[in-house]
Amino acid sequence: MIGNVSTLAASPGEPFPAFELRTCRDRPCTLDPRSTIVILYRGHWCGHCCTQMTELAREIDTFRALNVRLIAISADDFVGANDMCNDTGGVIDILSDPSSTAIQQLGLADRDDMVDHVIARPAVFIVDSDGIVRYRYVSRSATDRPTSALLALAAESLTRPDRKDSITA
Repeated sequence: MIGNVSTLAASPGEPFPAFELRTCRDRPCTLDPRSTIVILYRGHWCGHCCTQMTELAREIDTFRALNVRLIAISADDFVGANDMCNDTGGVIDILSDPSSTAIQQLGLADRDDMVDHVIARPAVFIVDSDGIVRYRYVSRSATDRPTSALLALAAESLTRPDRKDSITA
């Protein structure tokens, strides 16, 4: 179901689109991706996703020092999003895309035998203060994830005033 990475939306150097999503408290919200790391994850039921989110939550002070917000999006319903929010201590903005509209528009729709709906292929975008994607990592499998240290390094290099290059992985 996944297309070629070169055909995915939100390539480095392009604006990251705004989406209408739901918060983990089941409230509507419009994604404001400026100065963020946007993580797309499979769902609260995925052990690899939980490990990644827990690792990122433990490093939240590093990202805050860089003035970068962490936003995570999955096709989870309110209950699943709320579970992930609780599991990460509420330090990551967990957003729900239960209709998978944003996930599909980004070209990251996938399927898994564990669930009966479209899920997100794991991916990470670092978006600068102007809303431009500066880093994109699209996982090759459910276990393939960039470390929090790599994301912090990429965010740090892109938040320096003298650096506006794009990084692609």
